[in-house]
Formats: sequence, C-alpha cells, structure tokens
Amino acid sequence: MEENPYQPSTSTIKESREKSGIYTFFIRFLISLGVVFGIIILLFIFVGISTSNTYSKFKNNAEPFIESFLNSQNPWDYTIAKPLLSDPWLKTTTDEDGIKLFGFYNKLGSLKSIKSINWQGCSNYTGTSGSIERCDYHISSVYTNGNATIDIGLSIEGDTIKLLHLSINSNVFVQ
Repeated sequence: MEENPYQPSTSTIKESREKSGIYTFFIRFLISLGVVFGIIILLFIFVGISTSNTYSKFKNNAEPFIESFLNSQNPWDYTIAKPLLSDPWLKTTTDEDGIKLFGFYNKLGSLKSIKSINWQGCSNYTGTSGSIERCDYHISSVYTNGNATIDIGLSIEGDTIKLLHLSINSNVFVQ
C-alpha cells in the first residue's frame, strides 16, 4: 500500500507544560509591566498639559503683578497688601498676624531693585477652599539693609491674580 505524501501525518505535537507555564507567566508579567508604564506616561502627559494651561494664564501677567506688589510694599504694609491677597490667605491669617508679619518684613528697608524673577512651576489642586490654579516664582531682590530672596505663590481668583504664598529669606532677619 502506498502512502499519500500530501496527507497530514497522524503524529501529534506534545508541548512541555513546564515551559508553557513559565512562558505564559512571563508574557503576563511583561503585559502588566507595559500597562503600568503606559498609565505612568499618560499621567505625566496629563500633568504636563494641565501645567501648561495654568502657566499660560500667568505668563504675561505674573511679573508685572509681582513688580507692582513689591514696589507697593515700601514700607511693608499689610493694609495695602490685603486687597492683593488670596481668599485662602485671608481665611488662614488674622489681621493681627498679617500686621505682625509685614511689620517684621520692614527690617529689610526700602526696595532698591529686583534682580530677577524666575518661574518655578505651576500646579492645580483641589482643597477645602475649592480648586486652585497656582504658579510659584522665586525673586532675587536688593533692599537698603541687604539682599533678599522671595518665594511667591500666585493664584487666580475670577480673572485676577492674587498672592497665595509669601516667604522671604534674608540675612537681615538673622542680625
């Protein structure tokens, strides 16, 4: 009897169960790792877009606001600054504490010049007082009694920029 060479053989291929188990685990592990990295990349893209949108709102208005604010604080006066302060600032700081703080800043003397205003970053977050779009700036300045570095956080309330955070470091305060 002749065998037909075009007919499939009757033998079967047996796979090793050990290799297929390890192989399946390895493939599932790589897929899971890919999904995790994909989510992380999407998160970075979302944060980047969100920060970019926030920065565009501050881009042309922040530096003039900062310069105007610092020039108006000559000497430092809480009552002059109060309309420029954000709602979260006003909710957490009493008038008495604000007057003390700004009185302390008077040790700097008069503003001579602003050396530089550097953008530090922007963020969006939701807190107890609502959603806040914030950009932070680092300012190098010269006062009559010494140099100072000022960190300012700005937020947008309605269509206006308000001061959310103010921190001043200077050797003048140490003396």
